[in-house]
Amino acid sequence: MTVPREKRLDSNVCITVLLVDDHKDIRTELRNLLDAESDILMVGEAANGQQAVERAMKLSPTMAKSFNKRTAHL
Repeated sequence: MTVPREKRLDSNVCITVLLVDDHKDIRTELRNLLDAESDILMVGEAANGQQAVERAMKLSPTMAKSFNKRTAHL
């Protein structure tokens, strides 16, 4: 994932996010929504927990958001 130049140079960016979801389409849509926000910088994405931990350690985001579908068991 490439961070747009204008966001890298924007000193007003205050939240860095690592987005975690196993569905690429969901990550793409969420990234598109968050990219529209001037105070949020997407620093990376991960498709699973192992990638999330590795990338969080490397990228040091202020927030890592994971979207998990949980199935209710009755």
